[in-house]
Amino acid sequence: MTNFAALSLEILVAGITATIWLILIIARILIPNCQVEVLFYKIYTSLSVGDLLIFSVLIYNLGWIVHHLGEKLLEPLFQAKWRRKYFSDREFYKIRTHVFQKASDSTMEDIKFDRHVLRISRCNVFNFFVLAVVSIFYLHVNETMFVLTLIISIIIVIISFSQWRSRCEGTFKKFKDIYNSIDANEGDVQETKSVNENSRRHKRGLHK
Repeated sequence: MTNFAALSLEILVAGITATIWLILIIARILIPNCQVEVLFYKIYTSLSVGDLLIFSVLIYNLGWIVHHLGEKLLEPLFQAKWRRKYFSDREFYKIRTHVFQKASDSTMEDIKFDRHVLRISRCNVFNFFVLAVVSIFYLHVNETMFVLTLIISIIIVIISFSQWRSRCEGTFKKFKDIYNSIDANEGDVQETKSVNENSRRHKRGLHK
């Protein structure tokens, strides 16, 4: 799967989850005592092929919005603090640029996979936290279903947060190790060039 396809699927899944809690919020405001199962069934059965295409576009764009919100709200609260264990902010962006320019293809694929998992777990924290909060306001409508939704959402938030943190810290440590390795290799190359240059100069001196 290409990076674009993986990212598109990631955005679409995030958009579907966000669509669920957004519909629940709108329904809670407009129809306080609506039967949620009936509401979702009516939405599903009333959509034509054209409606589904439009709905898919809206879901995809909502996925981007949720990703952006998750990054802007959660990154300063958590991810930036985890990053500062290894780098200052300015140092990190400098090192990241250097790694992107110098790392091997296999290393970059590994980093891209880490970032993919990181984005999914962070978005899950945001999406399912909102869904858990929204579920509380529906307990009077269908207690069994929304207690279950609340419990499952909280479990997903906890697991996703744990994965997000471990993946972040692992990725930052990986950046540091890769940068140190690249820096050491470049130092060795520079030293080899210097030795060779001195050797050539010495040989030229002997021939004079």
